[in-house]
Amino acid sequence: MKYFKSLLIVVIGISLIAILGGCKSANFTSAKLYLQQENHPKAIEFLELEIATNPANDEAHYWLGYCYGRNNRFEEMNERFDVALGVSKKFSREINNVRQKYWIDHFNAGIRKLKADQLEAAIEDFNVAIVIDSKQSDNYKNLAYTYIKLDNHEKAIETYLTALEINPSDTSTLLTLGIEYYLTKQYQDCIETMDKILQNDPDNKDAISYTALSYDLMGEGDKALAAYDIALAKNPEDGDLYFNRGRLFYMRDDYEKASKDFQKVAELSPEDFMAVYNLGNTYLSIGDSIQKKIRTLVNENGDENEIKQLKEEEKKYLELSKKYLEKAKDIDPDNQNLWYNLGIVYIRLGMADQGKEAFDKSDEIGKKKQK
Repeated sequence: MKYFKSLLIVVIGISLIAILGGCKSANFTSAKLYLQQENHPKAIEFLELEIATNPANDEAHYWLGYCYGRNNRFEEMNERFDVALGVSKKFSREINNVRQKYWIDHFNAGIRKLKADQLEAAIEDFNVAIVIDSKQSDNYKNLAYTYIKLDNHEKAIETYLTALEINPSDTSTLLTLGIEYYLTKQYQDCIETMDKILQNDPDNKDAISYTALSYDLMGEGDKALAAYDIALAKNPEDGDLYFNRGRLFYMRDDYEKASKDFQKVAELSPEDFMAVYNLGNTYLSIGDSIQKKIRTLVNENGDENEIKQLKEEEKKYLELSKKYLEKAKDIDPDNQNLWYNLGIVYIRLGMADQGKEAFDKSDEIGKKKQK
């Protein structure tokens, strides 16, 4: 989410002698002399007197704005420039050049300070750049990113919204705003923001993914699954999407589908502990569901062949659970819950000694955590 965008410093030469010409009032004549001497405080004094008596003097308004700019009085500079332009467009090129120069100076200063992690100073420069030219969306994008680095997400969101007032269809700004909503758990706002992207770019992978994640965390499982399906069609190698969809399937007790998604994550990232661990747990849960069926059949004096087949199927899944839980153990040997679940698997596979060792290891880790 970096928006560093440096601008070349534009050197603007303004020839005072070439522009200052003609003869008007005594105040204006004095102001021009001080301008030639670059005595801006005295020039301001006489220019203010001039416009008080001759408010239609567009040249006086322009030069007063110019002098205000030289004294970093940018709000007043813009006021004078706007009045000058309201009288005539004679100085529009000069006004644009002056504004551009000061805007570039402060915008680039903000970028340098942002890169140097001088964040509060960067904010000051970006805010000055906004005063000089409030219509530049890059002001707000970089200011918002500075707020993110300061963990001020509320201000970041507010600033991104201002940037979008200038350029409502800017995909990069919409995306970063949507991510900010997601990170601050404003999931409905995230979905609505991502939808604006998808209206113009229906294949945007990030917008689809964050929409799916937001629906998921809002507890809207059906919408989440539909969004995950679309997201995975666009991102077939995205392990995070498979993991989150697998987690959602698991929460719905759809262990077969969950195991397929966790298996995909384990293939993409063999050393991903959570993927391998959850895959082992999912196979254990499948084994549990088969065991319940066996108990029901036994209690009802069910068909012996069916019971035998179910026991073989249960063992197959317990062996798979053992395989992945043991692999997860090698990745993270200090996970208490892993050892406990592995102990259950060992016991149910008739490996009593290994089961006891696993339960003892789980207890040992738990006691260490309590100290």
